[in-house]
Amino acid sequence: MDSPPIQHPFFFVSIVEEQAIDRVHRIGQTKPVSVTRFVIKNTVEEKMLNLQSRKRQLAKAALSFDKEQQAQERMQDLVSLFSD
Repeated sequence: MDSPPIQHPFFFVSIVEEQAIDRVHRIGQTKPVSVTRFVIKNTVEEKMLNLQSRKRQLAKAALSFDKEQQAQERMQDLVSLFSD
């Protein structure tokens, strides 16, 4: 018997979402688990996912940024969230 899909709300903090997905895999699960993310185009949700992706990339190179570059990146992030 297949288990019904579990839906959870979008988390704006990617770590929280990753923890929730990891828990599903750990809690006595013996069958494969797949995670599908449904995102509506041109929404804040879509922009947040893009921002999260950029932040992950920036985190990898964080030590090479100076304070001026970090401030510029933050401003670009805010503009991208609230622009059309």
